[in-house]
Amino acid sequence: MQERPDSVHSEVDDEAPADSTSIEADALAAADPCDVEDSVADESEVADESEPADAVPGDEMAGDRSPVDEPSDGEPSDRESLDEDDPARLRVSDRHLTKLERALRAATRENPQHDPAFAVWLSGDAGAGKSTLVDAASASLSEDGIFFLRGEAFDGIGEVLEPILCAARSLLARVRDLADEFGLDWQEAWDHIVEQHAPALHLVLPEIDWGCDVRPFPPLVPWHERNRLVDHLAGLFLCVAEIVPTVLHVDRAESLDGLGREILSTMARVVRTRREGRRSGLPLSAPPRLSIVLSTDAEASFPIDLPEGEVLAIPLRGLDRDEFADTLREAFGEEIPLSLREKLYQTTKGNPLDLAFRMRREREENATGSSESRVRRLIALPRYETEVHRAVRSLIPEERRLLHVLAVAGKPISTEMLARVAHLSEEAESPTFQRWLDAIERAGWVRRLHRGGVALAHRRDRQPILDSLTKVERRNLHLAVAEAIEHSYPDERPNRRYREIYHHLAQGTDGPALVEAGFAAADESLRLYDFEGASAIYRGLLTTLNDAAAPRVESGIRALVSVLSEVNDPDRRVLDAMEKLLAHRANDFEPEVQAGLWRRLGELAASWKFHDREFELYQTAFAAVRDEERSHERMKVYACLARCCLERREFEETLRYCHEGLEASEIDDLTGDPEFLELCRVTEEIHFRRGEFVEARQFEEQYLKLAREQGASMSIIDSLLRMAFLAEQEGDYPAAHALLEEALPIAHATGSRLLEARVQERLGYLHARQSAWDLSFEAFRRALEIQSEIGEQRRNSRLLGALGMVCFFMGKAVEGARNFRLFALYQKVTPREGPAPGIPGLPCDYRSRSERDDAIRSRQSAMSRWGSKDPDGLATATASLADLLRDRGELDLAKATVRKALRAGPMSTSVAPRLYLRLGIVARWAGETEAALDAFQQGLNAMPSGADRETLAEFNVQVGLLHLARGELTRAQTSLLRGLRTYLEVGHETGVTHALIHIGEAYFRLGEREVAEQLGLAALAMSDMLELDRLEAEAWLLLGRIRSLAKAHASGHQEVQTAREIFNKLGILEGRCRALVAESEIYTRWGDHQRAKTQCGEALEIARDLGLRPYLARGLAARGMIEGDKQAKSQDLPRAIQTLEAALEHAQELHDRQLQIDVHAGFARLYHQRNKPGVVRTHLEKARRVLLAVVKASPERHRRTVWDNHPITELLRRYEMAEQQVLSA
Repeated sequence: MQERPDSVHSEVDDEAPADSTSIEADALAAADPCDVEDSVADESEVADESEPADAVPGDEMAGDRSPVDEPSDGEPSDRESLDEDDPARLRVSDRHLTKLERALRAATRENPQHDPAFAVWLSGDAGAGKSTLVDAASASLSEDGIFFLRGEAFDGIGEVLEPILCAARSLLARVRDLADEFGLDWQEAWDHIVEQHAPALHLVLPEIDWGCDVRPFPPLVPWHERNRLVDHLAGLFLCVAEIVPTVLHVDRAESLDGLGREILSTMARVVRTRREGRRSGLPLSAPPRLSIVLSTDAEASFPIDLPEGEVLAIPLRGLDRDEFADTLREAFGEEIPLSLREKLYQTTKGNPLDLAFRMRREREENATGSSESRVRRLIALPRYETEVHRAVRSLIPEERRLLHVLAVAGKPISTEMLARVAHLSEEAESPTFQRWLDAIERAGWVRRLHRGGVALAHRRDRQPILDSLTKVERRNLHLAVAEAIEHSYPDERPNRRYREIYHHLAQGTDGPALVEAGFAAADESLRLYDFEGASAIYRGLLTTLNDAAAPRVESGIRALVSVLSEVNDPDRRVLDAMEKLLAHRANDFEPEVQAGLWRRLGELAASWKFHDREFELYQTAFAAVRDEERSHERMKVYACLARCCLERREFEETLRYCHEGLEASEIDDLTGDPEFLELCRVTEEIHFRRGEFVEARQFEEQYLKLAREQGASMSIIDSLLRMAFLAEQEGDYPAAHALLEEALPIAHATGSRLLEARVQERLGYLHARQSAWDLSFEAFRRALEIQSEIGEQRRNSRLLGALGMVCFFMGKAVEGARNFRLFALYQKVTPREGPAPGIPGLPCDYRSRSERDDAIRSRQSAMSRWGSKDPDGLATATASLADLLRDRGELDLAKATVRKALRAGPMSTSVAPRLYLRLGIVARWAGETEAALDAFQQGLNAMPSGADRETLAEFNVQVGLLHLARGELTRAQTSLLRGLRTYLEVGHETGVTHALIHIGEAYFRLGEREVAEQLGLAALAMSDMLELDRLEAEAWLLLGRIRSLAKAHASGHQEVQTAREIFNKLGILEGRCRALVAESEIYTRWGDHQRAKTQCGEALEIARDLGLRPYLARGLAARGMIEGDKQAKSQDLPRAIQTLEAALEHAQELHDRQLQIDVHAGFARLYHQRNKPGVVRTHLEKARRVLLAVVKASPERHRRTVWDNHPITELLRRYEMAEQQVLSA
């Protein structure tokens, strides 16, 4: 394993100037590579990075230098004493330092008691004290062993990975220092970091041989490597935060680009999941103790998307009046009159830098007199900007020129570039040039950096210096800087080049020249796969395109839409700007072109999930070509409108657009367009969802006919698969089989192994529907072999799940469980896109009670908004609201809400079944089994056959749960496996996980504990991958019950306790009640009757309050057994018998056979203590009869297992042996 480098050094300049006037400042990225010591060649020798020092402007920036560097020689200047010595400067941190320290300590504590804020947001104008506040916190917290990292995003310009890479270099540079400082053995930790994140280390420090066997990142990271890079860089910080508490401070965070924000968001997600006790997907062994501090301007918004409560905002707006008075009192030694104090406050606007500047000037003049006279002199002094103008004018022309170049450059540059841009007579190496540079350095204007770089010493100086330039001078300097950058960048790091060039061109030119230069820069960025840079350039061009030629406007909008779709960084402001530009220039385009541009904007809004804007933009596009003849663009717009309405579940509108588009295409003879095929497919899908299979088949046949005419093999196979599915739904299995047999040779002829695998998969599901399990297994196996050759992991996972499902139907439960473990493994290692899909009737998308309550308010608002205008929208909101109310324990209100929606009026066949599903689930929770079955049957009758397969699958799962509660194990297993099959068929990972949990419960009841445990572990891995807390709790509860009965009581209790904590966090009282009952049963087996009674009492209280009759009955049974246990201190046999009689009455009314057996067994134990063998024999005989009924209702292959593995069987055997001994005696 690679040894860690003994010495790696890096520094950062945190005081580089900012350009507040940049148009693109919020869109461009940040950059600066840094210097490292060559620890491979010679640890004591400092080596530069791969590019020369004079090549890249800004290469002098690095990771952990203090915000203000001292000059390289001579005494510190008076300008620097302003920041370090003045009491006004330090006063700004007094209000917020305690708050910041408390937040960072809470976030980096090893076991936080509450959920601390992950990020601290410091916002304020320049001079408000953000850096001072962080420095003070750093000095204080470092004494407590908290490691601070620093990074700065410069001017919105630079490389896409900075300042994250900058802070990473600082992190690596201080590995040895950390080991000494905190007394830690870092060797093992360092080996772990190198092993896990060597690709990212190659990118951060390419000079070192990290010895990794995996593919490293190149210097220019391609776009398709984005996700891998995010995981590695986030993991790099999190690995360190496992070992030592770490704080990452990013200054000027408003300039972070999409990739930097994504890395920080990934850190936040991992920290959150680890705090909640869940695995995060990164190889971390302990919860990382990490927090971030982001500093932004006062007007900027928070740069990353975090949940409310994970961000602590600390706005810094300068000194308030009380702090201002305290500062003056400390400076003058006495109280200043209110009138003078208020006048000075109004003059400085409370800015601590302005006040400090005036106080320094007043001390420089050695002014004497009373405090009041000195304060009046402070008021009369000119502002800081005025003094800067005067001081700049006092410099000789050459020195002034150098300052102007540094201010225009906006960031540290090399001395060679400074000399080249300044156009002075001397070279950078000449003594004269160095004398000029030394003069302005001694005066405190600039500071030299390592490797020959130079920058303005103070950020606040830049704007006054720029203001001293005329407009023409400033433009010329920007053009000169752009030219210098173009000729000085090395080929090894080109991805920053064109963004910086465009940034300076935008300041130095305008009109057509800027447009052409911008397009050239964007093209070069795209050539280098720098989508972020091209996006930033195009965004900057938006304001310039207003006056450009029409072709340039068209190409600009098309290019920007294309790039933004790749970047996927949603921004409504950009969409608004493009819409405004297109509306302004619409008359310059032909209707076809105009409609095409509007359509592209709609597609961009769709990709960004701005669905409210998507439909409006499509309608605007349609209005542009409504009256055009033979318009291909109109066909495209029709297809977009139909798809949009379909996603909005507005089926009537979808059909209207489809029929209009199909009629228009036939009139204009455009039936050969791809959009015609698209409209045929959408129309077929609508008819299928409405259960109109004849009409759906007609349109699919038309689609197939056109595909054959065009000779499109892919479309032909796709259509044959769809027609086979329609025939399968109608029950015409021979026709479906014939269509699939027809598709197989076509797929083979195309050479597409993927299409061949799809046909085989469809054949497998067809045979499964016909219960031809051997043929189904063979088809799925062939599909899996083909997919393994292709290497598509996610589809491999689906096929493994299908094989597992077939194995269950074939009776090979152990093999089926093994396949589902592999299914979960493949799912976990395959990156997924977007959130996990939801389950009808089972909300899984909220993480806490507060989120659920917010969702309830949102649904109620949606219901009032829909009113009677849209019955489908109202019903959909009602169904979602009922789920949330049910989880909160308000069963009666949930039931009344659903019934009110059902009585409201006619609704589509796609919505009514979902309401009946909710009604049945509420009834099942309440123990009303007959009402639940009736509601499920009504829902199935209201739903067209196969129209909504997710809802159909959930109906099967819920019916299976009803049969499971009644002890009808054969019916339960069949229904649950049918639900699993449907979920697998549609690729619904959340539904598969949900079904696996309950199938595991069924096999647990069937006595197959090993199979049940394997399914529980698979479901646990899936729920962790999908980040669904609810399903994770269900899986933990199942595993806990299984393991507790396997005499691994300690393990079982731990799993059940984890489930209870998750249910409690989510506020799901029904789940908490189940977990409490399970805990009570475990404590009873342990003999810990006091804790068992406590848990049972809490469960009974919840069950009574909510009306959860099944758990009320089970809780009563548990309490009766506790009260009657002879080892209990407070044994009360009469009360125990009374409690068990009440539990037995509930169990008989609920038809819960398992509970009846448990209660009869409890009676037998109690009467055995009372020495009543006749009564004991009676109850055991009753338990035997109920168990025989359960065995009879079980699958034939499992009947012996059910009988042998049931706990009552052992009790019966022992009693019979005792009777034989008595008779023998």
